Amino acid sequence: MKSLYRLSGAIAMALTVAQPALADAVINLNVSQQNPKAQSGEPVRLLVHEGKVLLGMPAAAEGKDLRFDRAQNLFHVIDHRRRNVMAVDEAAVIQLTDQAQAMLMMARGFSEQLSLLPPKQRAKLEKMIGGEGALAQLNKPNNGKMTGKQSFHANGGKVVGGISCQRLEVLGNGGKLAELCLAKAGSTPLAEQDYATLEAMRQQAQRLAQRAAPLAQQFGFPLPPLDDAKLSGLPVEMRNLSGNNRETVTLTQISSEAVSPQSVELPADYKTRPLSAWKF
Repeated sequence: MKSLYRLSGAIAMALTVAQPALADAVINLNVSQQNPKAQSGEPVRLLVHEGKVLLGMPAAAEGKDLRFDRAQNLFHVIDHRRRNVMAVDEAAVIQLTDQAQAMLMMARGFSEQLSLLPPKQRAKLEKMIGGEGALAQLNKPNNGKMTGKQSFHANGGKVVGGISCQRLEVLGNGGKLAELCLAKAGSTPLAEQDYATLEAMRQQAQRLAQRAAPLAQQFGFPLPPLDDAKLSGLPVEMRNLSGNNRETVTLTQISSEAVSPQSVELPADYKTRPLSAWKF
């Protein structure tokens, strides 16, 4: 599924292998970006409680968090600065993608005018179509589209954040799309239901990413458009090699500290707004 993001900080790894049926979980990730203008990295925290996940965004997200509800199979962007929430579902992403594609078709005929856009508006447009420098790619064939089949190659095992995982290379479009390290449920200290919640979140994020990878990245999913049917397990490390902003997400720690129920709920006094890339 851009704002899933630019991150640094390694936290000591203290993991156990016990797997109770239900427990809270706090997961620390490190997300870094191969961009000379980006910070070397920032820590990202996931809070998991009874089928709900709150992803605390780094400073680059400008006061926004991401929430997933397994029962609804739905993401929300929580904008603390504007005090509103936006639902992120397939219908909304498809609508935004269609609008963006129509706009880009017109944009190809107005390259000179685009160069005159105010910097802030131009930056937002570039976010929608794949990141910094994307406007220069408008006239290239198949820009932003995935063509052909994907192939998956196992590349041995490794340990990430104290968790054993299987390395996987994903090839397609004439190159490497991603490098993953996938962990089975028994390899993590997560409770059974917490693991299932995170797996459901990954699958929904992947569906959104397949609909519109650049747009999905803007809303917090550093995911290449992979064939989900070929994946099994949770990524504890992932390198997205499919776009201009190439993120690496690495798990650094899982703990079973208690999570407040209120911390994973939508703020009751925030207004609900339609999904808008321009307001994100």
